[in-house]
Amino acid sequence: MKTHDTQPTLVGTDNPQTRDSLCVHIFSVSATMIGVCLTVLGLLRVFVNYSGISTLADDIVAVTSFAFLFSCLFSYWGLHSHDHTRLHRIEKIADTCFMAGLVGMVIACCFVTYGMIPEKHPNSAISGERASISSQGTAHKDQKL
Repeated sequence: MKTHDTQPTLVGTDNPQTRDSLCVHIFSVSATMIGVCLTVLGLLRVFVNYSGISTLADDIVAVTSFAFLFSCLFSYWGLHSHDHTRLHRIEKIADTCFMAGLVGMVIACCFVTYGMIPEKHPNSAISGERASISSQGTAHKDQKL
């Protein structure tokens, strides 16, 4: 009885089919994340206009959308590369850009969460004033009656 010494191929090995499938996954997910970033940017603009609270989150999301764009472009280039060493370098760049984009999105989520926490002002509770937003999106003070 013959025994076969075959091991399953893992992601990141030198198998070209595995590497191509990794590039396909990076390509499709990074393209999806570009759409997510654009949606989040639109929602953040609505939040900023409504609440008057400005955060760094929209700037961070804009930068991360470029990280996902570069990841998408490098993985597309990797899908069309026939040189094994070039494919390996392109895949590493695409993977690094993708991970940088994910880290940036987590940081942006932290800024959004921090921006949504209402601040307690001791003077506003004592004097009876509250901040409100006008239809133009500017903050002004109203007196309670």
